[in-house]
Amino acid sequence: MKTKFFKKGIAITVLSIMGITALAQNKQGSKYQSSDHFGSNEYLYVDDDSSVNPVQTMISYCHGRDKYDFTLAGDKVIELYVNNRKIPADSFYVYSGLVNRLKEQIKKDRAQAAEDRKQADLDRQQAVKDQAQAEDDRAQAEKDRQQAELDRQEAEKDRQQAVQDGKQADRDRMQADEDRKQADLDRQQAVKDRAQAEEDRKQAELDRQQAEEDRKTIDSLLSDLVSYHIVPDRKSVRNVDLSDDGLYVNGKEQPADIAKKFREKYLKKPGYSLSYGGYTSGYGIHYINN
Repeated sequence: MKTKFFKKGIAITVLSIMGITALAQNKQGSKYQSSDHFGSNEYLYVDDDSSVNPVQTMISYCHGRDKYDFTLAGDKVIELYVNNRKIPADSFYVYSGLVNRLKEQIKKDRAQAAEDRKQADLDRQQAVKDQAQAEDDRAQAEKDRQQAELDRQEAEKDRQQAVQDGKQADRDRMQADEDRKQADLDRQQAVKDRAQAEEDRKQAELDRQQAEEDRKTIDSLLSDLVSYHIVPDRKSVRNVDLSDDGLYVNGKEQPADIAKKFREKYLKKPGYSLSYGGYTSGYGIHYINN
């Protein structure tokens, strides 16, 4: 069986903050596409071929003008192309960081797809049970109506029976009151659920805004490092530490005047420090309150 999925995304710097997220399905020939907020300059395409043993996985990853095509046999890279140029096996390690991140994300996506399928099966089973219960309730309601008609006919014949029916009616009203109280509680819970959903939506928006702010900060930081000739290009940045003690880029301390300029521009509050890790050191940007 072959499993395919497709992914679009934004710049690789942002991926180091946000991770690679894809929607997963387990259908032969199906595609997996990321959330709508990703751009069109990046995709991830996976094709599993189970006709061979061990199973081979062909992965195509494109970011901007760079395209990576590699094949896994089990969990091992057996073939690698970068921009249609074949990479010798003894140079695979150069791309191990990217390959490992993509492999981990694909593993997460497939696990999430399996969980989604399990949940869908549970939902379908519950729907069948609910439908059966509804049928039982309708049948019971019809029986109750028929019994009520018999009771009214009997009341005409026998006054004592009418008294008994009246008592039963009182009990039914009490039950109706209980049912109304329960309905009120259900409505109150529904209001609380809607309020919680709104809070969750607001938090999600705050998280999105923070991620965008971090992306812009990283973009500006990398541009400044290149502009001040601290590094030759963005890709050469492995890690950055900025604090009151100075500015360190790839473990090397920078001049005090440069460090001052960077502190004034990037440290949000007094006593804070900034730490950024690139591909080999980790992901993201962290503000630390000393």
